[in-house]
Amino acid sequence: MGFASKCNYYHPCQSLILDTTDKNWETCFTEAELNEIRNEGGLLDCREVPEELELHYSELKGMKTSIEVYKYAKNIQIDDPLVEDVKAWFSTELQYISRLFFKTRQFDITAMPETDQQYLPFGFFNTIFLGSDVAARGTENSSEANANAINASRKLSSITVISTRKMGRRGDTIFKYGSQELGCCEVGVARDQTKTLSDCSIKMPLVLRDMLLSATYNSNLLHSAHVIGYSITELTNLYRGSPLISYPLIFTPQ
Repeated sequence: MGFASKCNYYHPCQSLILDTTDKNWETCFTEAELNEIRNEGGLLDCREVPEELELHYSELKGMKTSIEVYKYAKNIQIDDPLVEDVKAWFSTELQYISRLFFKTRQFDITAMPETDQQYLPFGFFNTIFLGSDVAARGTENSSEANANAINASRKLSSITVISTRKMGRRGDTIFKYGSQELGCCEVGVARDQTKTLSDCSIKMPLVLRDMLLSATYNSNLLHSAHVIGYSITELTNLYRGSPLISYPLIFTPQ
């Protein structure tokens, strides 16, 4: 708490968020202590590649052009798209993404509006949930969990008038199950380190913390649950075969 009390500007630790990727902590903890903090908390259950996609992943590695990828995706055998929903999603998204590279094998993502930056090359983050009970709400929706936390201190007018309800912080995508928020996504491809730090290290952790607290109702669940945010930043030109630059933020209490 000594570091938090010395901050001249708002820092996430003042909201009880400790992000070990923040270089400020290198002056407060030893490397051994930071590693101990990183290893605390429940492990994230990351599933392996679905069995029905393993062969396709392997075969794609040998392809050289987007035309090859498109034709391959188009010819994936799907007998029943309702039963083989993962394969149907994989085939559809692969065809769509490969088409982006047909003419020049690259395109300038920075020339697009921010909404297009997310939904053209990275729409698969949202379409994977089609047909499920999870909905991906886009176009800069505000977080209801964050709004509820911000407005928790509102009270009836007495000595002073009741304050106006404030909106929660906005996200490019909010993932919801019914009324419950489970995660979020931020896209900002411009090379703006300040915006990247703001989105990844301040905005998203605060929203994810409020989502986690809203989604859990007892201490046992709180210490085993995770909410996940994706921050896709600092992309200029996308090339076929280049790795996806994505920074997942996994928020779990220590």
